[in-house]
Amino acid sequence: MANLRIIAADLHGTAALTASSAAMPVANTQNPLRSYPWRSTSAAVQTISATLTASVGGGAGLVLTNTNLRTTATVSAALKDGGVTVNTVSLTCLGSNLDGTTTWHAWFDDTGIDGYTLTLTDTGNPAGYLQVVQILCGEYITTEYNVAYGAGLTLLEDVTAIETAGLSLRTEGTGDVRRVLTVEHEFLLEADRAALIDALVGAGRKATLFVSLYPGEGGAKERDHQFPARRMADLSATHWTSQFWRGREEFREV
Repeated sequence: MANLRIIAADLHGTAALTASSAAMPVANTQNPLRSYPWRSTSAAVQTISATLTASVGGGAGLVLTNTNLRTTATVSAALKDGGVTVNTVSLTCLGSNLDGTTTWHAWFDDTGIDGYTLTLTDTGNPAGYLQVVQILCGEYITTEYNVAYGAGLTLLEDVTAIETAGLSLRTEGTGDVRRVLTVEHEFLLEADRAALIDALVGAGRKATLFVSLYPGEGGAKERDHQFPARRMADLSATHWTSQFWRGREEFREV
């Protein structure tokens, strides 16, 4: 299992995009609004191509969020440099999320990637179309030492309990659930402290990030602890020994 990974600098959001079909525009994959996804015109095999405004090098990730693809679907990405395919990776789905959507992701270490073509295959999809809310692609940040034990996952459910005059208990709200992940670093090297600040503050609290607490773990543990998110709290760092810093981050699912 690898340490915590965060895609903070998303390059898909500024990429030039094309899609094989679009009942709703492919540019919608550049924002996290669930009511404005990319949607194909049919359930036939679909492609989405992106030309990035900068190269992605080193450790990087590619993520499709909140899709209607079934877990039996297949998603692959032809990674390109100067229009030439230099590698092809298969994206992984770890099962349906709490809201029934699926997330697909791949980690890769290629250098000089400046584009990709995604191929989405789910021809039996009962909706009659394929749908993706947001795509994220960029280098991930991680740390030499993993987060401390005690990382917390909270499931925020949009429900309010109201006691009536007749002493009944009524609940109101959508029932929608959002995840909140809180992590603390006990052993941050100076280089890692600086990298986190540069990446997270540089992106800002308005930016959509992709957070994965257990990359490579597989199963429900990895699925439940990875999602597109916004940073909810200001960053803090405490210099508690000559070598190490402590830090804390809080992320809420979008």
